Amino acid sequence: MTFEDLSRFELKRGNHERPEDGLCVLEAVAWFEGEPHSDHPTCVCPVLAHFCRSFNDRLGGRRQELIAYIPRLANTVAGEDAVRSRLQVLAAEFVAVGGSPVFAERLKARFARARLPAHASSFALEVLCDAVTLKRSASHAFTVLDRLLSMGAPSQGFSTNLSERARDLETVLTS
Repeated sequence: MTFEDLSRFELKRGNHERPEDGLCVLEAVAWFEGEPHSDHPTCVCPVLAHFCRSFNDRLGGRRQELIAYIPRLANTVAGEDAVRSRLQVLAAEFVAVGGSPVFAERLKARFARARLPAHASSFALEVLCDAVTLKRSASHAFTVLDRLLSMGAPSQGFSTNLSERARDLETVLTS
């Protein structure tokens, strides 16, 4: 099975107890990386994970386009500089959609003082991601996601055999 074969699987909104109940994009990344079933895979930068959880849930008819991002999201955990750069982009996008510049500046200052990436899981980050994915077009949000992915170390791809993992997923989802 090739990566293109994954297009027949339907990504779904929300998180799911088991793969049989459905997969969001992050649960799919966790599956293919051999991590436990979760929408918080350890192999994905927390900033990207927050953005993708929000984006996945708001995409509707275009959600399947996120399948192409599964290998790009894997192994994106990067150093503090990349996390801060990603946060800067989200803060600028937040202001561009009408979010408070004062709130964005406070967040940037807060993140500048914090130990990252652990602190990147804050509620404030959820506010930024939700504002961008809710108020921007899907096309623009995909552009933001591409920009966020371009920051930091490039993904090394899947650590497990893609064809084998895809066959396993197909068995679970079709049984």
